[in-house]
Amino acid sequence: MTSTEMKKKLEKIFDHYGELNQLNKLKEEDTELKAELAKYNGLEEIRVETFSEMADKLVVLSQFALKYPIIYEIMEQKVDRQIKRMEEEK
Repeated sequence: MTSTEMKKKLEKIFDHYGELNQLNKLKEEDTELKAELAKYNGLEEIRVETFSEMADKLVVLSQFALKYPIIYEIMEQKVDRQIKRMEEEK
């Protein structure tokens, strides 16, 4: 996912602001991404601004995933489940 240096930076941010603040930040970033995604009708290419909002949300989500490794475990289960569903579609 991320380099060791990036992990250290993400952990530093999380530790500085704390869990509650970062939960609120996640809500804020989620709202901003939803607003950006609402601009699409499915015909145009993804805009740089949309990638930026995705990155903002991913930065905060990554902080939680580093703090709580169970998130990665759950992700792996969900990915494996989806791969199985895809194989069953064949």
